[in-house]
Amino acid sequence: MKPKPSPCEDPQGDLFKIKLQAIVDQNHAMVKLALRVGAAGVEAMLKETIAAGLALKAIKPSQLARVNVDTTVQERHVRFPTGAASSFAKTTGASANACC
Repeated sequence: MKPKPSPCEDPQGDLFKIKLQAIVDQNHAMVKLALRVGAAGVEAMLKETIAAGLALKAIKPSQLARVNVDTTVQERHVRFPTGAASSFAKTTGASANACC
């Protein structure tokens, strides 16, 4: 039986990585952080985050049995209500945070 190729030797993996690099903004703060600390650093931060969540009882160990990770990053235009916006919302009944 032939062993499976490692991700580094897999041409499909290389194609995916190339496409992913073309899609992801390389100037994004998360990309810069990941490049600065490396894969081991990202793993260490995740481990510490999970440990902190368990220590604070924000999560239970049973909730870690199955984890779904959403890696979608979408920056959105966020509007914060100002005095004029909240006055408009009060007079018209519209949401002050509604975005066009």
